Amino acid sequence: MPAVPTAYRLLCVSASSAALRRLKRRAQQAAPLLLLAVVLPAAALARVRTDHAGRRVQVPDQPRRIVSLAPGLTETLFAVGAGERVVGVTDFCDFPADARSRPRVGGMINPSVETIVGLKPDLVLHTLEGNRRETLETLERLHINVFVVSAETLEDVFRMIRDVAATAGVAARGEELAGRLEREAAAIERA
Repeated sequence: MPAVPTAYRLLCVSASSAALRRLKRRAQQAAPLLLLAVVLPAAALARVRTDHAGRRVQVPDQPRRIVSLAPGLTETLFAVGAGERVVGVTDFCDFPADARSRPRVGGMINPSVETIVGLKPDLVLHTLEGNRRETLETLERLHINVFVVSAETLEDVFRMIRDVAATAGVAARGEELAGRLEREAAAIERA
């Protein structure tokens, strides 16, 4: 094998160095675009909603793993067609029948945070009236998205249905159900 002349080796190293510098420069120029390509789709798949406690909560557009911390929330999720995405319910969630097959997270007042975390939810639904503030604060510290609802009046129930459905990514179904119930309630009041 013939010896490679020193000048040729220096030329190759210099050419390689120049190519590496160009490659590095292109990578530095492309880095912000790459970051946008990663961040924008994630941001587009999430939205900020204001819950009934007045908190601004980032929730996925289409949550795939929802934990419900109250029977009324579980029933609402199933009624608006999001039941297949419910991965955890309280010990008191027994309607519809499909809710009984979901993993149990404990009671409304004392759910197991460890069990909730183990279910890897991308959304937890929590009530002001039935769940403890400490549960909410603990889940928030663990960076779990928690949407809080309140339903003290009949109007609140209609709002809760709409907001739970919208938060679960099925707003039209929630609007349809709440509208039908509002019409039925109005008919009862007129009778």
